[in-house]
Amino acid sequence: MDSLIFQKEIQCIQELQMNIVSETKSLAMLCQKNLFARGLAFSQVTQLQLNIRRTKDDIKRGITGNITVEQLEMVLKSEQRELKTWQYISELIEKNI
Repeated sequence: MDSLIFQKEIQCIQELQMNIVSETKSLAMLCQKNLFARGLAFSQVTQLQLNIRRTKDDIKRGITGNITVEQLEMVLKSEQRELKTWQYISELIEKNI
């Protein structure tokens, strides 16, 4: 009888160990995804900040290429909206980590 109880305890411990390993792998994958998302969001924010600076300089200098100044200003507004979106996404990612 004691042997049966002991075997059940061992089986329970083994199941717990398997669950811990499984949970650890899941947590590691989640951390890896969060780090990737964090890097992606940071990259987007940085690139948009550079684009905005460049677009503002182009407007000041009158360098518009094949588009009008008004169209370039619309591009600037679009970049600024996109920047705010990515900054918000970055905040959400930071709060989740």
